[in-house]
Amino acid sequence: MNILAKTALASAALLLPAVAQAEPATGSMRISAYVPAVCNIDADALSISGANGQASGTVQEFCNAGQGFFIMASYRPLEPGEQVTLSYDGEISQLAPGGMSPVAFRQGPRLATVPVTVQSSGLHGDIAISLAMTAL
Repeated sequence: MNILAKTALASAALLLPAVAQAEPATGSMRISAYVPAVCNIDADALSISGANGQASGTVQEFCNAGQGFFIMASYRPLEPGEQVTLSYDGEISQLAPGGMSPVAFRQGPRLATVPVTVQSSGLHGDIAISLAMTAL
């Protein structure tokens, strides 16, 4: 090889990055992520007329909270003598006179469509029941 070729080859070698020798990994790494709790309930307000005293429908519930969540019913305060019973996916609750009652508790995350039935007696007027979800 002539001297010009040797010089060109040596110069090119200096311009190339050096290849690092890989050492075996001896440490550890921890990866974590934060997933916020997202809960949603999709239901139309259940309206009960004083005439027939009952209503039924379905509710779609979604919540990814690992600790679980409560389903709450809100409605106008009940007058003396009015009684309203709500069956939420088979769990039966007598609604409290104050206008808000817990009607179900779910352990862990959930995605489901559940039946809801409302029966009443002694209503002095119509009542609408709205359902909401509260994650723990």
